[in-house]
Amino acid sequence: MNNFNISNNGIISFNNINKTNINTINNYENNDIKNNNITSYKYNYIKTNNTNYLLQYYNNSNIKYTIAFTDTFKNYKVEIGNIICNNNNDNISYLYANIVPINSSKILLGNEFTLNYKSTYNNEMKNLINSMELISFTYMNSNNNTLNKFGIEYSYIALAMNNILKLTNNNIKNMEINKT
Repeated sequence: MNNFNISNNGIISFNNINKTNINTINNYENNDIKNNNITSYKYNYIKTNNTNYLLQYYNNSNIKYTIAFTDTFKNYKVEIGNIICNNNNDNISYLYANIVPINSSKILLGNEFTLNYKSTYNNEMKNLINSMELISFTYMNSNNNTLNKFGIEYSYIALAMNNILKLTNNNIKNMEINKT
């Protein structure tokens, strides 16, 4: 599996980088993105006061799309990176998320979420969001202060995933995904 890093200027580099090394794209400039001979041929970039969304399209690579997304809430910032690649005619989506309390360091949550059935990108994301919301609800109602805090953080990640899905175009949403 190729792990990746989204650096401050929006470049997505493929190294043996830990999945927790997803950084913000706040300083992304509308320029050509070239790195390690992987060049996007077009991109969509949306920036609002609270959100950065970058979707890149690739040709001549096993990578089809990369999505870098940052959503800022009152107390937290959520950073999401998504690579959709093709491996032997299987579309595989690798999705990573970090949560950053405002004015603090990143929280590296220990849970990994894996969906391994065939569906569209839209359905895969919705199922992942539903799982996050269920875990969040369970943790917040556990009467355990630590789990309650994790539940709140998972709820923000689920909100951010919902927002990334709203910005993603229908061609990608309707694409068949063989594994997440």
